[in-house]
Amino acid sequence: MKPVNEEFFGLIENFIRDYKSEFDRSPSVREIGSALNIPKSTAGRYLAMLKERGVIDYDGPRSIKTIEETRAGGALSLVMIGETVSCGAPKESEGTFREYVRLPGAIFGKGEMFMLTADGDSMINAGINSGDMLILKRESTARNGQIVLAYDPESQGITLKRFFRDEKNREIILHPENPDLEDIRLKNVQIQGVLVSVIKRSDSLETTYPQGWR
Repeated sequence: MKPVNEEFFGLIENFIRDYKSEFDRSPSVREIGSALNIPKSTAGRYLAMLKERGVIDYDGPRSIKTIEETRAGGALSLVMIGETVSCGAPKESEGTFREYVRLPGAIFGKGEMFMLTADGDSMINAGINSGDMLILKRESTARNGQIVLAYDPESQGITLKRFFRDEKNREIILHPENPDLEDIRLKNVQIQGVLVSVIKRSDSLETTYPQGWR
């Protein structure tokens, strides 16, 4: 039986995580071997042992999942974090992204995702308040009733609203979830994303007190 270098297990596991973080996919066995300066066959042998130990899930070329991904129920989605998005009238967006994070696909789904911060109160009845983090999936179409990130080419503004198509008048209705505000009706709208989830900060939640508490 060939000797086992326990140090290689940690080195391979760290390389897999770093590689996935940079390239959003699994490394090949050859790339792992090259990074550790060991033969491809040796890298494959250590991957098989890591699988036996329950550290990774490995079924072939570029199909390596770490234990964190396996526990999350799927691959981690690479999410771009951008600036704020208006929840009122369409406003011009900088279109820049500050950084990237990973979120479990089992919870947020798969596909190209991005994260923006809500700004405004037009979507409060949908549970979206100013400062909430919005997870959106990159889409160019939407179904009636979905909350979308919409771009108005005329004003060159972007806003978050509930989407409806008025076939009779051939208009797109961007509906605010706030009874004090009116619908926005446009002839031409470009859908840039569909809302997947809302993340709230605990310090933004309203505090309620027990009866009689002073």
